[in-house]
Amino acid sequence: MCATGGGTSQHRWAMELAKRRLLAAEGPVGDKYRSLSGTATVSGVIFFDFLHGQRGVAPNGIELHPVLRFRPGQ
Repeated sequence: MCATGGGTSQHRWAMELAKRRLLAAEGPVGDKYRSLSGTATVSGVIFFDFLHGQRGVAPNGIELHPVLRFRPGQ
């Protein structure tokens, strides 16, 4: 999580809630990549990363850092 290490963030509560909602919808996260299916709304801060061999990366390298909201689809 982006706000660990004793730092504070005015949005830390939103990041923690998004993580709890993801875990409630998908179960525990392990140390291996797994594909998910279905729909969800994910909101956060846009970050343009460079392409460096990430798995499942968007063609333009866009990522969300941090995720501030996760809402499973109905």
